[in-house]
Amino acid sequence: MNFREYYQSLKYQPSPATSFIREIASLCHRKEIAVRKWVAGETLPDQNVQEKISAFLNIPVGELFPKSMLNDKTEE
Repeated sequence: MNFREYYQSLKYQPSPATSFIREIASLCHRKEIAVRKWVAGETLPDQNVQEKISAFLNIPVGELFPKSMLNDKTEE
């Protein structure tokens, strides 16, 4: 593979953010769209899934999913 081919191959690799979404979706047996909604604060995963993600990332559940993370839709 030459230099240009190597560069071109990078264009088709998913971004780190996309890779993260896919990894969490796989870990939790959920669709990527569900994980994207969690990240956006549109919904939160159930407690069991929160604990699974917490253990995987080694970050406390309360830090990953604070109650203030869920967008308040009543203001719209």
